[in-house]
Amino acid sequence: MENSENIKKRNPFVVFLKVLLIILAVLVLLVGGWIGFCFFNKTDSLKHLPDNFFISVHADSVWDAVEPVLDLQAADLFLTNQESAGTRKLLMELRGSDLRNNKWIKLAASREVSGAIYNNDINGFDFAAVVDFKWLSAVTRLAPVILPHINIKGLEYNPKSLFFEYTNKDSKYFIKTKKNLVIVASNEFLLAQAAKGNTQYSEANRQIMTGKSHIPIRITANSKKLAALALGTEGISAELTKYISSTDLTSLDLSITNENINVKANFPLSKEMLENGDKSLTSLITNKSSVPAFISRLDSAVQYYTLLNAGTLEELKNAVFPLLDSNIDTKALWDKSNSLCKSFLSLTLEELLFSWTGKEFAVFGLENKNDPVFAIQINDENQRQYVFDKLVSSIIIKDNSSLILDGIRLSRLELPKFLQDLLALFKLSLPYPYFAIRDGFIYFSESAENLSAVYMGLKKDGRLTQTENWKAVSSNQSAFNTLSLYYNLERSIPFFLRQNASLSNILELYSLGRFDLRFNDSTLEIQLQAISNSESTTNVVRGFPMELTGRNDGKLYGTEKSIFWVENGKTAIKLDYPSTKMYQKTFNDKIYIVPHKNGSEKLWIVNDLGDVFVLDKDFQMDSVFPIYTGEKPCANPVCAKDNTLIFTTESKNLVFVNTDGSFEKLELPLSGGIKAPVSIEYLGDDEILAMYDKSFLGKILTVKNRALVPEEDLNLMEISFGSPALKALDGDLYKAFITQRGNFYLWKNNELMENFPVKIDGVFNENAVAADDCFYVMSNDCTLSKISLDGQLLSVKFSYTTAENPFIRIIDDIIYACGDGNTLYAFNENLELLPDFPVAGWGFPVLGDVNGDNKKDLFVLSIDKKLNVYDLK
Repeated sequence: MENSENIKKRNPFVVFLKVLLIILAVLVLLVGGWIGFCFFNKTDSLKHLPDNFFISVHADSVWDAVEPVLDLQAADLFLTNQESAGTRKLLMELRGSDLRNNKWIKLAASREVSGAIYNNDINGFDFAAVVDFKWLSAVTRLAPVILPHINIKGLEYNPKSLFFEYTNKDSKYFIKTKKNLVIVASNEFLLAQAAKGNTQYSEANRQIMTGKSHIPIRITANSKKLAALALGTEGISAELTKYISSTDLTSLDLSITNENINVKANFPLSKEMLENGDKSLTSLITNKSSVPAFISRLDSAVQYYTLLNAGTLEELKNAVFPLLDSNIDTKALWDKSNSLCKSFLSLTLEELLFSWTGKEFAVFGLENKNDPVFAIQINDENQRQYVFDKLVSSIIIKDNSSLILDGIRLSRLELPKFLQDLLALFKLSLPYPYFAIRDGFIYFSESAENLSAVYMGLKKDGRLTQTENWKAVSSNQSAFNTLSLYYNLERSIPFFLRQNASLSNILELYSLGRFDLRFNDSTLEIQLQAISNSESTTNVVRGFPMELTGRNDGKLYGTEKSIFWVENGKTAIKLDYPSTKMYQKTFNDKIYIVPHKNGSEKLWIVNDLGDVFVLDKDFQMDSVFPIYTGEKPCANPVCAKDNTLIFTTESKNLVFVNTDGSFEKLELPLSGGIKAPVSIEYLGDDEILAMYDKSFLGKILTVKNRALVPEEDLNLMEISFGSPALKALDGDLYKAFITQRGNFYLWKNNELMENFPVKIDGVFNENAVAADDCFYVMSNDCTLSKISLDGQLLSVKFSYTTAENPFIRIIDDIIYACGDGNTLYAFNENLELLPDFPVAGWGFPVLGDVNGDNKKDLFVLSIDKKLNVYDLK
């Protein structure tokens, strides 16, 4: 009986456990079943990507595609513009975020995505993206049920259309879940089109868009539109673009790192254009590219070259002449030149130019030489000799064969105007070229030294093709080409960069490269290979310097997220970082600025009439302001730690403006006037202000907690500039002051310290600056001096310029200083110049992280209207 009773007593617990286990088992089965259902109940992402795109992108993993881009310096350059400010800010925040090391974020982001950009006549471009969450769609499918009950700023759910609308300032995004997919679009119509899932791609295009690849991102585009972007839309490039198919897709093979960039694309040619297009141009396009003989002849001293291997000069003339400047009648010019040629040379232009030339034409540059060299392949040397004999025997073309350079006799031609006019059609100017012949090519240049170098180089063993630079940008290139450019951005700019500022900015990082264009089997192939070969020792942050429009006074102010300055005396400028988004506000009168403290990102502004304004973080007017003090400021204001604005006025008052718009005035007993911003320091709970009454009987005044302290007046019998430097240290207040002729005073609690004043050589137009336990001053001859509390003096003269208006700012124990020139120096506490300094800049620098690497960068303005940013390594 006892055992039976004990069993009965345990039954409720056992029953509870059984029920709990059953519930858990059912939940596991439900969750597992739901996940399994979501895994098998899926749809194809390409069905939901509309096919009328300009360019599409596919990645098997968003994480693998995007994460490496976060550290890409090219992104810094590409996004340094106002249109990309939001994207740059997001990129820089992600770059320094701990989320990059979060395994759950990595798991969630390792999703397949297909996206595309579409032309929009109204807004320029729209986009759509389809993300495949696969089994994780077990979560995303619940979004329409759960998210409408969660308050997320900017996110709204439309129960009729079953999509979400996310609003962020001026941007709207439309989002919809569709089985295993999440579809995002920039407009409602594009989202609806994507959600229908009616898109049908051919198997060939599907393979191009999503086929397996060695690169994380597959970029696909409409062939003709991509060709127009890559080749340009003017002149010959535009005509070549017409031959690209408008119905086929092109896959852009793109690989980019901070060290190199590789781009390759094959463009199918239009069968219709090949049949019905211009016969002369078609004949060039259908010529299969061959291996040029010229490249192997180039000496290692060659810095850049452009080689054309498309066809004979006659074929090029017939194809290209109709495409030249429409304002010039090229046929009439050719006919006129041909008539003159027959009259004076007894030769036709065809005999003069076509009868002896081959199909390779090049221009190249040599190391440390400015003038280019032109090369033409010789197809018939006997005919060339006959033509040149005719030339030099004529009365209009002169031959000077008397120059011997490095043992080489160089001939020179003086070309008649009609030949110069023909050359001008191709933007060439060779009025008096020297020429030399070697190994089946004739070389022309305005520089005899260049031709001598070429001639001697052809005798040497060193060849361009054996140099490390050339091999580094040719490892993926084919030997066959129709057009080949080897370039060094310091010496030459390829044609495809001249029309595309963004591309040009990015390729500044990859200064050495090779671009090839070739034809093969009704396909145009372009290929670019470039490397980062910068030998510069500067530490300029990518994307800077930023060109400014107005003059500045060198005074830069910074907060945690922004920097501020004034242009042309009346325009306040704000730059947020790391987005680099810029704001500006122009006033009718001259203004002074100073930012709020404590992270509010607000800006105080005072005009020279005493009107006070406040701009918020979006650079909009605070509704409480402006207020009209009626007091004209006589120097730049300062901001107290409680964000009170403080400035001195021409009517000898000290004005305090509070953040609520109220203000008060303190009358100052001045015999002269305050000509500089007041100094401010805190000793315990006391706010201490100090200023210099500039006059023959000048004195230093002290204001404590908005009240004058007459007993702390310090009389000076010398003319000086600026305000005293204040430093609270171990419960004591130090005041430092230097006179114009170099007497440096230091008071401790208003008592002149032993060993002071210290005489410092030079003339001083600005006063001292306080550091932790010393002070710094700069004389007019750019001598920077450090004065310790015991009177010890350490000085360094750092340039040969003057410092009538010197700048000194101390940040994180580094002393930044500059004189009147556009050169900023940085010293440690021992006045030793720091590595990578001096740099270009003028005025007060500011520190901030502009590229999201969690390291401070140095912002500084410059005299030549630029904002420079340097990486503090």
